[in-house]
Amino acid sequence: MNPCRAIKVIKYERKEREGLTAIELEKVRMACKNVREKALVEFLYGTGARVTEACTIKISDVDFEKGEVWLFGKGSKHRKSYITAKCALYLSEYLNSRDDKSEYLFVSERKPHNSLKKEAIERVIRNLGKRSDIGRELFPHLFRHTVATDMLQKSIPVTDVQRMLGHVSVNTTMVYAKVKNEDVKYNHRKYIG
Repeated sequence: MNPCRAIKVIKYERKEREGLTAIELEKVRMACKNVREKALVEFLYGTGARVTEACTIKISDVDFEKGEVWLFGKGSKHRKSYITAKCALYLSEYLNSRDDKSEYLFVSERKPHNSLKKEAIERVIRNLGKRSDIGRELFPHLFRHTVATDMLQKSIPVTDVQRMLGHVSVNTTMVYAKVKNEDVKYNHRKYIG
């Protein structure tokens, strides 16, 4: 008999991560020092891209006319996401400010202007968090979490959010579907009381 079967699983309460509030998101936007930071923030928030997807996206993967981007990420899969008008504006401004010939959307500021690596994007976002004074750590995945939460709170079907985020299972997307007590109370009063 396997003695490990007698070991009980340790239960712990997982702290739920909260997305950025609207005020926090605006503080982060206001803390951006240059157009590359603005474009990166709007791209991460608007598309729900993973940081590794932001590292590998090429300029040719963005269709400004249709407002679409093709992301290549987890599981070596391509998926379509979308950019907002604000994101398109900052991306265009950022691309027009560059003097390099790199095919990548986000590049280092120094020559030879290679694509930004995961660690570099994390550093930019972490520094933005400090400058924004939001009172907590900022990291790229928090933008993905925020857009998913915002979409679900605005009654966008969970399957649409699942598709945009590239989740295989809707259960993964449901992690973001935390219903706030205020929403429950409001709906209770609206429909029951």
